[in-house]
Amino acid sequence: MKIKYLGKVDDNSLKLYNPTAFLLQIRKCNGKEIELSFGLKKNQRSVNQNSYYWGVVIDILYKKTDVGYTPEEWHEALKFKFLKKGGEEVPTVTSTTLLNTVEMEDYLAKIRVWASDFLGCFIPLPHEEIDGMVAEPEG
Repeated sequence: MKIKYLGKVDDNSLKLYNPTAFLLQIRKCNGKEIELSFGLKKNQRSVNQNSYYWGVVIDILYKKTDVGYTPEEWHEALKFKFLKKGGEEVPTVTSTTLLNTVEMEDYLAKIRVWASDFLGCFIPLPHEEIDGMVAEPEG
């Protein structure tokens, strides 16, 4: 199991946001081999992006098409179509929870274009006003 500890580097010194939890974990690993990773924090998809995805994009595809997919099936189908990696024999599909904000917007843009071109289904941009209505997630 990998655990992330976030922090910031100031004046060439590491400042962990939760040093107590980090030290407790170090104590649990006493005498064991560990692996440390270091990298810049990436901004995961935002709550607003996720709300738009489920409350507008998925909702429109579910309600306005006759494909017969549940919202969860739409989610899985879209991930397979746009987030699939690897070869045909053993493809893997990236989880949307692992996308950063830029990657999530790219994913959403591909879905909007595909839905328009292949399903004849218009999906508005976030907060876009269409016929006096604004594309906001229900909720």
